[in-house]
Amino acid sequence: MTPAADPAPAPAGTADPLSPAGTVDPSQAADQPTWRVGFIGLGLMGLGLARHTLAGGHAVTLLLRHPRDHDRLAPLLAQGAQAAATPAQLAARCDVVVLCVTGAPEVEAVVLGPDGLLQGLQ
Repeated sequence: MTPAADPAPAPAGTADPLSPAGTVDPSQAADQPTWRVGFIGLGLMGLGLARHTLAGGHAVTLLLRHPRDHDRLAPLLAQGAQAAATPAQLAARCDVVVLCVTGAPEVEAVVLGPDGLLQGLQ
């Protein structure tokens, strides 16, 4: 079995989606659709996804359930991310919702619970 070849480098003038800087080539940003993306579950994975989505020029809304979340997420909020107090409020503002929660009970609570995602879908 031979090892997989390294992927080809991105063509000149395009952003490398795996770039640690998370930058987007401004000449291509205008050609891309802008999405309203909500994030529920802002641990290591959710926070990284939200950061890169915001850097990609999309509108980002974050579910902030606890006052301590405002301090921890202040850098993203300062860059233009919006805060939502409930999953329903977040769903009403977004085209796409990304869940990064622990397991099935948490998914059910976020989607089906009081003020859950289903109540805010458009």
